[in-house]
Amino acid sequence: MNTWPILVLVILQVISICGQGICTLPSGNEGICTPIKQCLSALALLKAGTKAKVCGEADGLPLVCCDQRSIQLTEQQAGAKAEKYCSQFVNYLAKKYDNAYAAYGGKRSLAFEFPHMAALGFKVDDKIVWGCGGSLISDKFVLTAAHCIANKNLGEVKQVRLGDLNLALDTDNARPEDFQVANVYRHPDYKSPSRYNDIALIKLNRSVDSTIYAHMACLNTDPNVNPDGGLIATGWGLLKFAGEPADHLQKLELNLVNFEECNKHYPPERKLDKGILDDSQLCAGHPSRDTCEGDSGGPLQRFIHFDRTSIPRVHTVYGVTSFGKACGLSSSPGVYTRVSKYMDWIESIVWPN
Repeated sequence: MNTWPILVLVILQVISICGQGICTLPSGNEGICTPIKQCLSALALLKAGTKAKVCGEADGLPLVCCDQRSIQLTEQQAGAKAEKYCSQFVNYLAKKYDNAYAAYGGKRSLAFEFPHMAALGFKVDDKIVWGCGGSLISDKFVLTAAHCIANKNLGEVKQVRLGDLNLALDTDNARPEDFQVANVYRHPDYKSPSRYNDIALIKLNRSVDSTIYAHMACLNTDPNVNPDGGLIATGWGLLKFAGEPADHLQKLELNLVNFEECNKHYPPERKLDKGILDDSQLCAGHPSRDTCEGDSGGPLQRFIHFDRTSIPRVHTVYGVTSFGKACGLSSSPGVYTRVSKYMDWIESIVWPN
């Protein structure tokens, strides 16, 4: 489980491809600001020579105010269900909360800053050892790395904790809640010790009640979109190579490393016989910071920027922390499983027909 000190970062508020919250349709009814390609009515207007109401922009593409029923009609596309539930959840939060809770800065994550962050627990000598991370992506499913489901030293994952900030302390800034693992789903093409298809889902034994402490993240669904800034990794992994794990959730900002450069650091070898695969893996790094052992399964994410700032934090997950080289001792970037590659598989389990 060679994944990696979470040091210093400043969160950049950048636009995500996910829905941007509520908006008002020309009819006066409430709509959801969503990518134009996901809005059937907007596409129909465009073909007829008429433009839909634009309510923002993401990754250079317009966001339009869309009737929710029109979004639902596009569910045959891979990723459409994830986009729909993301938009619905953002809309729900916008209505539920009136105050902004999170702040930024420093290497420690702040209260309510990453409410989708999950800690995965393994039972060792009747004690729970926190050994991996994950992301809550629905009311019952956590996204993580396939190699986190079972570990030769720790055994199988048994427990998931949500809503926590410091795993060792009780704090007023957290509301930890533990869930049992009801089922696990490794990607069918993951074959240990291979580094490919390192993605898995954990089904919780009960539903999560969304609060400012714990709620779902959205998923990047577009395989043609690479995040161009504001990438954040989070976890409770080791603070340095062969060091101690963090009690307090750590965060760091990383830069996307292009495919050609990443392959220079990871030539083909036994566990990676084809080198880095651009369609299913992302590389991200920084000269002075990296994820470390114990951060496996955690998210590589961006904060979703909303026009209205009064709702809790929501992030879009682009990657799942997979592997890297000795953290702090190598200039090599870390490697993350690209979420958009696996949308068909994720949706078939999390949001089945």
